[in-house]
Amino acid sequence: PSTQNAAVLVNDGTLVNVYEHHTPSYQESILQTYGIILTLEEIERNYGKPASEVVAMPVREKGLRESRIQEGLERAFSLYAQELARRIKEANSGAKSAILPGVQKLLEKLVLEEIPRGVVTGNIRLAGETILNVTNLSQFFNPEINAYADQTTGKRTMIIKNALINANIIGAYDENTNVFVFGDTPSDVEAAKEN
Repeated sequence: PSTQNAAVLVNDGTLVNVYEHHTPSYQESILQTYGIILTLEEIERNYGKPASEVVAMPVREKGLRESRIQEGLERAFSLYAQELARRIKEANSGAKSAILPGVQKLLEKLVLEEIPRGVVTGNIRLAGETILNVTNLSQFFNPEINAYADQTTGKRTMIIKNALINANIIGAYDENTNVFVFGDTPSDVEAAKEN
């Protein structure tokens, strides 16, 4: 694609493999914030929902008052991002990198071609930026295009729509632009088609 008619939106699951770090990070942040121990399954069954519900639903099921849940969300997310960063750094210090094979080479090529690039993710901004920063991938994306779940209803369709709006604002996208969305789930494909 030429640089004049292409934009690339990438879901974080196509860039890095950090799935194994999400749930233990949620577990730790929920324990420190609410004093509740959750199993992996109690957290993971809420994946695909907005991040606030990933935290709120299992602690709500444990009988915690809604006002207490809402009061603790900001702290829980802050602790979650810190724990996620620690775990990714620890994993990256070994022989295995969290960055998926071929990703860095592709991104370097897209930079050379001056193709606008943004990240769309179901993660909250704090977690998404943490992943990009800890893996040193933030340099390849325009933060003005990036779109996160906490900036909308959390629906993948709206996250992509927000990225397109962001790209339009900075002049990297209009209705004649070819946009390529790289995703790792069927919902990414469906959301790309809807947009």
